[in-house]
Amino acid sequence: MADILSGQVPIIVGSLLPVSPHVKSGKLRALGVTTPKRWYSMPDVPAIAETYPGFDVVLWFGLMAPKGTPQPAIDRLNGAINQILKMEDVKTSLDREGMQATGGAPEAFGKRIRDDYARWMKLVKERNIVIK
Repeated sequence: MADILSGQVPIIVGSLLPVSPHVKSGKLRALGVTTPKRWYSMPDVPAIAETYPGFDVVLWFGLMAPKGTPQPAIDRLNGAINQILKMEDVKTSLDREGMQATGGAPEAFGKRIRDDYARWMKLVKERNIVIK
């Protein structure tokens, strides 16, 4: 952050939390967000997907259970987590950190993981990147 603010580097890709105050103060100019749609707290900043359809590079967090975990246990945990993520104090706390909780179904999360893996592995292979 110090390098972009001092002019040592011309551009950065950074997370919203440390960048946002500098954008709002006018010290930095946001060119775009990497989420598929504009970010709710910075609605004037376009999503990169508006120029490059399909662009979707999002930092996400999730919970995983060991293979073979009984489905009723997964469903119960998922239901509890989704309820917690709807609580106003939890939403407020996450918002302060520049995050937005979406919750959802385990199947959708699994699809996100598989899709992200396939996309990044394709890039690794196309660019001949060696995985160590």
